[in-house]
This record gives sequence, structure tokens and C-alpha cells, in this order.
Amino acid sequence: MTRTRLIRVAVACAVTAAASLIVAGSTSADSPPRQDFMVAALAIPVTPTTNVDDNATRFEAAHGHSAKIDTVATASLNCNGCSSHAFTAHVVYAVRPHTVVADNVATAWASACEGCSGWALSLQIVVARSARTLTAANRALAFTTGCDHCSVKAAAVQIVVIAASERQLAPRQIDSIQALYGQLLGALTPAASPAAARPQTQQATPNQATGTLTTATERIQAIVVAGLHATSATHAVTMH
Repeated sequence: MTRTRLIRVAVACAVTAAASLIVAGSTSADSPPRQDFMVAALAIPVTPTTNVDDNATRFEAAHGHSAKIDTVATASLNCNGCSSHAFTAHVVYAVRPHTVVADNVATAWASACEGCSGWALSLQIVVARSARTLTAANRALAFTTGCDHCSVKAAAVQIVVIAASERQLAPRQIDSIQALYGQLLGALTPAASPAAARPQTQQATPNQATGTLTTATERIQAIVVAGLHATSATHAVTMH
């Protein structure tokens, strides 16, 4: 009987050890060394007088030891009388990463076309819980070449908040942020339209657009800070 008991105990220990290994492996798999997040909107019309819109919105959570976050909006034009609009909205909760690298880019260009217009807007919101190192880059680029009466605009808006709690934005807070998207887009729409306006009006437009972008960005940041009980927050607005 003693021998039987010993065998049963040994088998039980073996099963327990195997279960422990499975649990440990599962925990390790749940926290990968690095996670990459990418959201992109790309608008490229190919025939004259056509309009192309591309929108991408995503909410994600990073659980790895490090996270690379890329948000991109691109509008490209090379056809007469066409227009393109690209818009991204990307919210990432960096729950566990010790290292976070966030890159936000908006690009719009027109080439060899007449009467074409477009804009690109990229909105990135990063919520860091316990990141020891956070590197953020925010860039916007707009240019035209070899075209007549064409106009493009690009704006990159990046908001980074530090919030120790595990809170996420509530549906009503997301609705409030989405309601402000229109203000961000409205800042680009007049400037992206080919215009034959008076010189003084053309000079005032960029300042007005930048002011609208900044105001809307500050309001979005305030909603995020209040909703997540953030301890600190910063934003960057780049427009060309």
C-alpha cells in the first residue's frame, strides 16, 4: 500500500509540474517582447474629376514589453480636377510596455495635374500607463510639383497622456471626440480647395486653419485627460 501511495503521489506531482509549465508558457505568450501597431489611410484618385476618400479608425491595446505605434495618412494626386482625402484616427493604450515609440505622419502631394486638391489628416492618441521611455514624433508634409491651380494640405495631430489607472475612454467620451473630428477636417477643407481668392484672404487662411486645429486638439486632449484621470498630457500639431 505504501508503494502504491508513493506512485500516486509521484504521478500527481508530475501532473502538477506539467500544468505549471503550461500556465507559465501561456503567461509568456500573453506578453510578447514587442508589439507593432500600424494604421494607414491612403487616397489616390486615378481618373480625372474623381473624388477618393479613405478613412481608418482603430482602438488598440499594447501588452508587450515594448510597443511601436505608426499612424499614417497619405493623399496623392496626379489627375486633372480630381480630389483626395485621407484621415486616420488611432488610439493606443500602452498597458504594460516599458518602451513606447510613437510615430504620426500626414502627407499630401499633387503632381502634373490641373485644378486638383486634397488633404491628409492623421490623429494619434497614445495613453501610456507605465512607460519608462516614450519617444514621440509628429510630422506633416505637403507639396506640389508641375501642376496648375492645385492645392494640398497635410496636418498631423498627436496627443500623449500618462494615466496610471487601467481606465479606457467611455463610449460617450469617444462620441465627444468624434464630434470634434469635423473641426479638425474643417480646418483643412477650405485651404485644400483651389482658390482664386483675394491675396489677403489667402494669407489669413493658414493662420485660421492652424488656430482651429490647435483649439480642437486641446479640447480632445481635455476629454482624454478627464476621462482617464491622466496625471500629465502633451500634444503636437504640425500643419503644412
